[in-house]
Amino acid sequence: MRPHTLAALICQGLYEQVRALASAAGRPGAETSLVTGYGAMAETAVVSDLWDVSRDRLALDTFLGRHGYHGPAEGELAAHPWRVDRAPLHALLKAYRDMPEDRDPRVVEAQRTRERLCTEADVLAAVSPVKRPSARLTLRLAARFFPLRGVGKGAFLQCADVVRFVARAHGDHLAAEGVLADPCVIGTRTGTAALRTGDRVRVDGGRGEVLVLQRRRA
Repeated sequence: MRPHTLAALICQGLYEQVRALASAAGRPGAETSLVTGYGAMAETAVVSDLWDVSRDRLALDTFLGRHGYHGPAEGELAAHPWRVDRAPLHALLKAYRDMPEDRDPRVVEAQRTRERLCTEADVLAAVSPVKRPSARLTLRLAARFFPLRGVGKGAFLQCADVVRFVARAHGDHLAAEGVLADPCVIGTRTGTAALRTGDRVRVDGGRGEVLVLQRRRA
């Protein structure tokens, strides 16, 4: 998480520099075009593969092998990713099938890239020759670091999915031994502060509730 956090902090500072650059060039608001359209980003790969599945150019199982750790509330350990619950994915695919061909993510990304390059040229032409080298450096750094945000997020989500999978596998093992009736992963929220090792609890996976039956004796 440290590299991802560092990249996020750097991007925040870079965004402010890009915004100041756009304003100085007389193009306020152009920063939104200057920090996008970088081509092969992590998010673009997901939506592009999703588009291909909706057009029957990519098998659903192949898609899940690549991106099955995504899903609703994907950062929550208690959430069900697409690999576990395909219903939200099928709903998303239906929406993609109804879209016209010009909404292809690769087409949209190519348009954003052209828009960014044109905006960069306009901004560089508008700043004074003295400030132009520093402006170019700011734009190069933005192109270097902004795509890393998606890489860090993807790595975090994959780690969370491993934890989720291990917890479910252990829950199945405990259920087989009769320790648990309904193995599940629930959102603990303040559980680590409210519960102590040795407390006896009852978990309702359907409701996402934990009932303390008996506190451990000190």
